[in-house]
Amino acid sequence: DIWRSRVQVLCALVTGGQNVLLVDLDAMWLDDPRPTIVRLRNHTGADIVASQGARTRRRPCAELCMGIIYFAATRGSRAVLRVMRWQSLGDRNYNDQDSLSSVLLN
Repeated sequence: DIWRSRVQVLCALVTGGQNVLLVDLDAMWLDDPRPTIVRLRNHTGADIVASQGARTRRRPCAELCMGIIYFAATRGSRAVLRVMRWQSLGDRNYNDQDSLSSVLLN
């Protein structure tokens, strides 16, 4: 399925040393996002920069959204993506956004 495949491709690219900016097809840019990503990474040292997902009853706290997300080719990003890929193997109803939240919160 698409979410499982997306995580496998992300993991392969980042493990291979490629920084990845992943954007859903229905997103529209008003400006180039790369300068903002660079500023955020320089200011925070973050390995992953993402848009914020909506809060719902099922998700009472804010979470990172896989619709617009940047993974730097770093040890931290590789570790997160490896766990996400592992989680995808045993779950028939796998959702990469839920997986990302699970990895980061546990």
